[in-house]
Amino acid sequence: MSDRKKTNTSSDDNLTVIIRRLENRIYELTEENTKLRKRLDQAIEKLGGQKPLNDPETIKKIFIMYLDENKSLQKITEELTRENTKTKRGGKWYRATVKYILENTQYVKSGYITEEMFKQVQEKLRKNRRAKK
Repeated sequence: MSDRKKTNTSSDDNLTVIIRRLENRIYELTEENTKLRKRLDQAIEKLGGQKPLNDPETIKKIFIMYLDENKSLQKITEELTRENTKTKRGGKWYRATVKYILENTQYVKSGYITEEMFKQVQEKLRKNRRAKK
């Protein structure tokens, strides 16, 4: 019986060590990912591309206006401008900017919106594209 207890304790210790190593590696990868994301954002911005807007409240508001309030991209643009909501560069809102935000998966990954909400918006965008043709 004492051998069995030693074996269980030994395997528990090994499991604890493995869990700690995994936790440390996950933390390291998260830190690396954050640094890489910053560098990628900087590179995209230097090349003239668009960097995601980092304002969770505005992002949620745009998705809600489009999906729940059934506002057009133009109406959303007008409302954001009227309310003096800032773009990431502090400039003017455009219909294309709102559309870019609605199509950007980064906001799901960042946790600003749910995956379900994103899917619903993509479906609505698709339907609206078909209706215009």
